[in-house]
Amino acid sequence: MLANCNIFRKLTPVILVACLATGCASTSHFASDDSYSKLARLNGREPDPVIVIPGILGSRLVDGDTGRVVWGSFGPGAISHSSAAGRRAMALPMREGASLTSLEDGVRVDGTLDRLSLGFGLGVNAYARLLRSLAIGGYRDESFGKAPDEHFNCFQFGYDWRKSSVANASALDDFIEEKHRLVAEDYFRRHGVHKEIKFDIVAHSMGGLLARYYLMYGRAELNQDGRNQEVTWAGTRHVKRLIQVGTPNLGAAHALQQMQNGLGIIPLLTRVQPAVIGTFATPYELLPRNADHPLVDSAGKPIDLMDPAEWERYGWGLADPAQDVYLRQLLPDVPDVAPRAKTNCYPGEEIVAPKGVLPNGTLFLVLLL
Repeated sequence: MLANCNIFRKLTPVILVACLATGCASTSHFASDDSYSKLARLNGREPDPVIVIPGILGSRLVDGDTGRVVWGSFGPGAISHSSAAGRRAMALPMREGASLTSLEDGVRVDGTLDRLSLGFGLGVNAYARLLRSLAIGGYRDESFGKAPDEHFNCFQFGYDWRKSSVANASALDDFIEEKHRLVAEDYFRRHGVHKEIKFDIVAHSMGGLLARYYLMYGRAELNQDGRNQEVTWAGTRHVKRLIQVGTPNLGAAHALQQMQNGLGIIPLLTRVQPAVIGTFATPYELLPRNADHPLVDSAGKPIDLMDPAEWERYGWGLADPAQDVYLRQLLPDVPDVAPRAKTNCYPGEEIVAPKGVLPNGTLFLVLLL
């Protein structure tokens, strides 16, 4: 889900701690809080390390050239979503015939987002409560710092949530491999023996879909000929548990609403236009599966959400004629409506929900908050 994807909801600390009995703390807002330091030292046990994956909108994005905040702040130094330049910075590039994984721009990830800054000292807690509740279990976040006798066992994975889960799965694989080496080397340094390192993953909302794809397929890309992807469970190599928190495994109809109406997270802030949202891969991955017939017309006939013709028929998302003024800003070198329509991104393949259990004793737990 986009606008109400649970990022700003008060997640129940008791549920999270009871499920994992672990935690970590965010960098910027807990480093000066001595309560984190005390909590992280209370527990002498050494559980499996944990990786926290936020949901859509839950990672800070910045312009790689200028350093200006593309997402995560609406104050000074951030782009303006009401300007043409701001919309181009926020949107993913569009190119006819290009695969989703090949569409790159100059935006880079700048960590996870524990707080959404509104500027002038104002802000809204995003994942701050979640991160604080996880700290109760005694995990030590790598970005927090440590004493000489301590070690890291909590890692936050920030990712470009505009991009497909397929592209982000490769980034997650690189991240896990890097942290696996770090934890294994640190364990050998402290104990003088080698240990098999397995991670627990706590993933919220869209992050749960990303983690699920990674566990099922690893780094594999979707088949371009429409065939179902072979489930290999390649991503379970270094993962022991996956806990999904509020993850829409069967899709979220609200994603379609956001692609029609735009994105307004906080009242009075500039709305992100549907044309910009329509360039992201993730809203399409959040759409409900056609197998569940989530949408019907006035005659009760199911509407195929994966058929571009239906989007053109109903004027949804990028096919809305009212959005052409913004598409001209996103595609200034494409002067006519028809070529712009061919360049637009439309729904493609569905990522099939998993069936059965994960192999190798991996625990798959879903929390609905």
